[in-house]
Amino acid sequence: MGSDYMSLWESLQGKNTGWCTAGKETAKTQLAGGDFYVYYTKDENGEYKNPRIAIRMNGKNEIGEVRGTSKNQNLESNMEPILDKKLEEFSAKDEYKKKVHDMKYLTLIEGKQKNNQELSLDDLKFLYEVDSKIEGFGYEKDPRIEEIISKRDKRKDIAFAYGINEDEVALSPTEWKKNKKKVKVYCGDLDLNGLTRVEDLVLLLPNTINGNLYLHNLTSAERLLLPNTINGDLYLSSLTSAEGLVLPNTINGNFYLHNLTSAEGLVLPNTINGNLYLNSLINAEGLVLPNTINGDLNLSSLTSAEGLVLPNTINGELDLSGLTSTEDLVLPISLFNEVYSKINIPRTCFIPDEEYYKNLKEDKNDKNNESIRSMK
Repeated sequence: MGSDYMSLWESLQGKNTGWCTAGKETAKTQLAGGDFYVYYTKDENGEYKNPRIAIRMNGKNEIGEVRGTSKNQNLESNMEPILDKKLEEFSAKDEYKKKVHDMKYLTLIEGKQKNNQELSLDDLKFLYEVDSKIEGFGYEKDPRIEEIISKRDKRKDIAFAYGINEDEVALSPTEWKKNKKKVKVYCGDLDLNGLTRVEDLVLLLPNTINGNLYLHNLTSAERLLLPNTINGDLYLSSLTSAEGLVLPNTINGNFYLHNLTSAEGLVLPNTINGNLYLNSLINAEGLVLPNTINGDLNLSSLTSAEGLVLPNTINGELDLSGLTSTEDLVLPISLFNEVYSKINIPRTCFIPDEEYYKNLKEDKNDKNNESIRSMK
């Protein structure tokens, strides 16, 4: 952190890593904001010049992101043990240990399939993300998941993984519509874009949807009971009121609430593993955001930060481009070191930093001490 960024930038030129750090300005910004580790392997001349793993830090101790050079910047399977060993050096390693575990397990399953070995119940539950989402290091899912599934009997696998009969599994909207009352697990995207109201409809959705749920045209959520888990995106783009909306406990994808103007009655999940779009929200009154958003947060229509309590962690960009003042704005610790690259705020606004909050805290302490003295 703080050293000359040119050596980092030059080492990535012509290497086709796909990393944004290969851009000169990005390399400069990222190295100003934290340490940066790169693991290199030997090139044809026997020199360590082929970048394979990148670990970008927020400061010295917090891991910002990890990237590999496989498809979508996922980690190559032979790089997993190397990263696993390196992560032991960091205190905040638990989140990334889960990713290493998942990638190792996926490699194990890939090997079993290539050797025509049977997959166990635990293997199938992992592969079809029954209990939790498979987490990798890329910006999109590891392509090996779909490659493995495409060579298997999907219906049979899902029935076994969920402990149900094969005729209780739907793999397409047509199958689901034909047998709504019997289907217990629907695997795929559910397109209900033509639905504008659910007042006269009893919608029997499964507890889990391993795909996207499209409800683009729904303007009211009254009587809508959503699944407990959506392992994909949730589209409620036309919803103007959150009254009666009961959201899933888990959304492992993006959540679109483009037209919601008021947060009244909105109870969001504790974690959203994707982007959250609230770009029509005009004030933060009653807004309780997730503790963690593993993606972008769009609040571009807010003009004031009054009452706004941001998540502790935002692993993406924060859009507050509509603010007329940053008074009352308290930024998450995770964004301090990337305030200019990850936060969209009008140039006319002052952007607080760590030093600002430190001084603010000291000022408040001084005022409190004065109040105590006057009371005495």
